[in-house]
Amino acid sequence: MKKTIILTLFIGICFTAYAQDTNEVPEKPTIELAVNASGVTNLLLGGDGEAQEQVPYLFAFKIIGEEGQTFRTAIGGRLDYTENSDTERKDADNAIDIRVGYEKQWQLSPKFVTATGIDVFYGHSLMVSESSFSTTENKTSNYGTGLVWNIQWMISEHLSLYTETGLYYQHVVSVDEVRFDGGNDPSPETTIENKFKAILPASLYLAVRF
Repeated sequence: MKKTIILTLFIGICFTAYAQDTNEVPEKPTIELAVNASGVTNLLLGGDGEAQEQVPYLFAFKIIGEEGQTFRTAIGGRLDYTENSDTERKDADNAIDIRVGYEKQWQLSPKFVTATGIDVFYGHSLMVSESSFSTTENKTSNYGTGLVWNIQWMISEHLSLYTETGLYYQHVVSVDEVRFDGGNDPSPETTIENKFKAILPASLYLAVRF
């Protein structure tokens, strides 16, 4: 009888432990939003506020999962338009840039985190200059992939600063075209480049984690 009671208790404990293990709620991923604050920090350090950025991304987004497995993406761009009524000249400079990638994070200390990863990216820009007799247009597209490394200073549990460096391989296609009001337009000129670009740690991101 005693053996039966002990066996029953043992089985009950085993089932209870198994139920606790299988009912554990997986840890929610950490969401991180960041903004490129290079211009602000440059101004605070006595510069003119014009950041000498090596990357075109204004906003970054990360989903940090278990063991530092992280999905990362970023987007940037520009919209610039000027018009001179004296010379009847109009200039427009527009661009969009996006990257998507993966990184693995490691905790170096309570205040510092580092990560290595890989990105794929795409960018497109359009520059148009119009005058009273002609229009000049440049279209540039670039895409590629590369390895990245970053280091992050955790100011608090939710607030941090980080910078990153890397090496990108780029395929760049640029098309220049001139159109005259009177016709006789020359043929567009196309330039194709394949190159490596080193990303210097010149951009500083201010990040918030949720």
